[in-house]
Amino acid sequence: MRETEKTIELEVNGNKKTFMLKKMNALAGSCLIKFCAEKLLPVYNGLQEIFVPAEDGEKEEEVARRRTEQLIQMIPQALSKLSDDEMVDFEMRCLKTVSVLYPAGWQPVIIGNSFGDEDVEYDIGSTLRLVYEVLAYNLGSFFGEGSSLSFLNRQNSSLPNV
Repeated sequence: MRETEKTIELEVNGNKKTFMLKKMNALAGSCLIKFCAEKLLPVYNGLQEIFVPAEDGEKEEEVARRRTEQLIQMIPQALSKLSDDEMVDFEMRCLKTVSVLYPAGWQPVIIGNSFGDEDVEYDIGSTLRLVYEVLAYNLGSFFGEGSSLSFLNRQNSSLPNV
């Protein structure tokens, strides 16, 4: 049976809370993939270029300074490609799949277009962590073993070499 829910624990405002992540349906998931391909992959590729191994004889301090300068230049460029509305829409789509456990039961983190949990609403780090967890949970099977794209990693010996 397909796993469609996952629970995680996070510290929010100094308190441990339990959250339940729900898988997005295929249509919402494909929108997530589109967003990631358009907005996040270029940033990831830029990070790959920044964190190349040090050159022979390059001192650790020089490497750190070079990487810091490159990151400082890249971040504004990356953020300029993402409007506030796009960012909020992305975060809302992710957070709408999350519930938090209260003594009375599960409460959605987002209700309509408002936060249903005041602790998360005012904790930027926890909000971003939840968005990351939703992203990783929903896209993990897309790129992992057994996904519909995993066949790309296998060779099919019945096909002629071209």
